[in-house]
Amino acid sequence: SYLHCSLVADILLSYGQLPKPYEHVHILAQILGNSVRKGLISDQAIAQIQGCLRAIFQPEGVDKDGEKDKDKSTSASSPSKPASASASTPNTGTRTDNPKKSKPSLKLNSSSAGENAESERQVEIRLIRKIVRKAVAQLKDNDMQRLFLNPVTEEIAPGYSKVIDKPICLAEIEEKATNLSYSNLSQFEKDVQLMYENCIKYNIGQPGQWFRGEARRQLKKWNDTVLKSSKDIYRLEMNKRGRKKAVVPTPSVAVVDTKMEDAQRIRAQQQSLMKKLAGSKNIGGEKRKHASIVGEKNDDSITSLMSEDINPLSQSRNKKSKKDTDFPSMPALASMLLSDPFVVRLLLDRVQRAMRGDIIKDQGIPSIHKTTPSILQLLYIVQISTQLCAKRGKVYTVPDVGFHAITSSEDSSTELTDTEPFIALRKYTPLVIKLILETEIDKRLSIGGDLYSYSIPTRPETRAEDWAGSSSLSGVLICLVQGALVYLLQPGVSNEMALLVQLPRFFTALKELSGGNMIHEKSFYVSLSQTILKHKFKLPHSVRDLIVHNWLDWFQASDGASSMTTAVHVCFIQLLNEWYTFGNQILPQLYYLSFAKDAVSASEKNERDESMTFSHYWKNDLLGDVKVQYERMLKHVPKDRCLKWRQSVGLDTSEEIYDIEMEIK
Repeated sequence: SYLHCSLVADILLSYGQLPKPYEHVHILAQILGNSVRKGLISDQAIAQIQGCLRAIFQPEGVDKDGEKDKDKSTSASSPSKPASASASTPNTGTRTDNPKKSKPSLKLNSSSAGENAESERQVEIRLIRKIVRKAVAQLKDNDMQRLFLNPVTEEIAPGYSKVIDKPICLAEIEEKATNLSYSNLSQFEKDVQLMYENCIKYNIGQPGQWFRGEARRQLKKWNDTVLKSSKDIYRLEMNKRGRKKAVVPTPSVAVVDTKMEDAQRIRAQQQSLMKKLAGSKNIGGEKRKHASIVGEKNDDSITSLMSEDINPLSQSRNKKSKKDTDFPSMPALASMLLSDPFVVRLLLDRVQRAMRGDIIKDQGIPSIHKTTPSILQLLYIVQISTQLCAKRGKVYTVPDVGFHAITSSEDSSTELTDTEPFIALRKYTPLVIKLILETEIDKRLSIGGDLYSYSIPTRPETRAEDWAGSSSLSGVLICLVQGALVYLLQPGVSNEMALLVQLPRFFTALKELSGGNMIHEKSFYVSLSQTILKHKFKLPHSVRDLIVHNWLDWFQASDGASSMTTAVHVCFIQLLNEWYTFGNQILPQLYYLSFAKDAVSASEKNERDESMTFSHYWKNDLLGDVKVQYERMLKHVPKDRCLKWRQSVGLDTSEEIYDIEMEIK
């Protein structure tokens, strides 16, 4: 896979063999990996991603509490026995008037007893798996050097296969437990014992003394603590089950008959339903895709989805099924895959292209183009991924896509509640599209544009009131505006006169979307700097000054947080250093030092404690990467200007002079 997120693979490998539904996670990883490799998420890939997420987040037959839906109509629809027949059936097991019916009943009773024994056996094996996993975790903690974690190879231990007949390691023991290969604890005990004995047997002589000692130490810990604890847990749990079993009354023959008939009828209904689903040819709508995608044998239907099958997921909230507690949460794994930095970047890029190529071109609105709402919904899932993983996937939700307001009925009145996705899709996403559309108009109205002769004296500016309240929404919108700004500053996209009109609109939007707090937007600053540097010495000074002026405004946080050591400070000084490498044509030395001094003043202005000055941070070595960039700057300027600048920002010119001179030399 080309995904940056390798944590998911590590998690899955640690669990060994997983149930069949986890194939949907594998399919999702393949689709995302192929998209990252191509550097593009196509509409077909979006439809297939939605198919995987439906199977993962909204599996068929799971209600809001995460338990499988039960056939509530069974008891109502099943024919009840006549009262006389029920009364005439004795509970003592004696023969009735109809001997032909008694034989099948006894046969069913015997079959039921066999099924109960098999069920008890499966419960015991799962209990052993749970105990083994806990014991292996303790053994891993005790094995700090990881000597017994993975299989021993010939590269690590030459001739190992000739000395050891039955190699074994903790990873193989854990895999056997996952596959329910241990039928009793003694088998597990023998494997652990063999693992340590193999180490002692192979490591002979003086070179193997330390390994033998470590193996004996861990073996003693195993015998004294881990094995004893595992046997105690097993004995306690089995005794509990034995007591519960003792108080369960033996069902009568008539009751067994009724239960078996109900079970057969339910199985018949399920088989009939599966045949209907398998034979269904309906291709349109969300119900069709939901029914086909979640079928156990319909994994191919996900990869066969096309761009016309794009359809946002319905809002839902589910709980992890109790029977799946032994395995990692599929929704958590899926959200981790979607949160991969490369995937998020491609999703944001796809939204930008959809806005320019679909919505603006068709003169439509975002809600009628399914691609944009669908990608926004995926980004909402990314945004809640940390919360989902923090809860270990026990509760997982699919956010609302924002097509409709939520209707809440209280008493006789009905109110419409605007959800966050609804507001974002209906109000603020059109404002983002308006920003993009106006950039195109500004370029055409500027010098050299096809509409220059019809130029309007003053173009409308973006009002802060239009974006009021947007800071309380998700971070998806601010990412879209940041992406649009980075695209706008690409060489050849706009020109000097148009940028002087366009950039203030974006700066206003960013200020409102961020709530006046931009000091930690490192990804944005890095992308913005790289884009600006592509202009090299051809960047107009007027555009340079406008960028610097607004960047210094970003030093001020609305909540009063310090910006001294944050990304806004580091990236700004780094940008100045890179500009200076292009020569005086883009950044003369006088402006170089002046902008750096302005950055110091802007960072000090946001300090609540007046004693926490730039010089205090510098002397106590608290600036980190910021100091690295300033030292790089001081190497570029002559000694006299260097000392003068140090004095202007409050640094002691008598200290570190020698070090500075040596660095300059």
